[in-house]
Amino acid sequence: MSDELKDIKQRRIIVRAHGDAPLQKIISFELKQKFYILLCVLCVFVVQILTACQSATPTSEALPAVQAKLLATVAMSPTPNEAEQQATRLANRPTDAVPTGTPAPSPTVYVGVFLDGSNGQIDDIPYNLTLAPLNPVIQPTECPIPIDATFGTTWTQNFNAQQALGCPVEVVIPFDGTVQVFERGVMYYQPNGIIWAIAPGGSLGGTYWASAQQLPPIAESDQAVPPEGLFVPSLGFGAFWYGVAGVREAIGFAQTQEQSAKISYQRFEGGTLLLDGSSGQVFVMVGGDKVFGPY
Repeated sequence: MSDELKDIKQRRIIVRAHGDAPLQKIISFELKQKFYILLCVLCVFVVQILTACQSATPTSEALPAVQAKLLATVAMSPTPNEAEQQATRLANRPTDAVPTGTPAPSPTVYVGVFLDGSNGQIDDIPYNLTLAPLNPVIQPTECPIPIDATFGTTWTQNFNAQQALGCPVEVVIPFDGTVQVFERGVMYYQPNGIIWAIAPGGSLGGTYWASAQQLPPIAESDQAVPPEGLFVPSLGFGAFWYGVAGVREAIGFAQTQEQSAKISYQRFEGGTLLLDGSSGQVFVMVGGDKVFGPY
């Protein structure tokens, strides 16, 4: 105990000798240490508060923008009553079409060029033949007199020609005749005096002339001069070529001289089938002046 008292006394003596400076330093150091500890605790507390606030605040990315949508509203019309339904049915009633009558085809009189044999003059004689109607009657499947196989079947592909002919009225008549080819047509002669002049038009139809009358020959002063390489028909062909109006202009000058040929024809209700055996061509002559072919 005495040693401790001695030690205390010595410390008091040292303090008194040096003054109050060491004590103040010790107090100042302890205060600074406590201040730093408090400041650190305070900083930790502030950091925790800021972290909590940031986690609680929503970001713009976390909350997507909501777009407003407009809803379409369909207005339902009221159900019509019986009177309104009846009015609607009457308004929508289809109008019955008034049937129109098909006009009956009127007979057409063909005025052809034929010869009467008096004084060698040419007269226009009306030919009483009715042309085929626009809607021809369907030909029966079988005719009392069959169509001769000599004419083949190519021409039957022309519906208008087939319907205009109708059924045969006689069997085929073959003969040895005369043919002459022209620039735009052909002429045929039968020994009994019948002459045909044909200006063909294919499937659309051309024109033909026919006569059994003999015409007087043309005087030399009235004869035409043909171009080089062509000919003017003579004898019966020449008289027909000069004397029948329209023939010369339609078929032109002759390209060949007259030649013998095997010719056949068969008469029908509405015309004639004619076969040129020298060329194998078939002509369908109907209506008095119209010809289809050659086939």
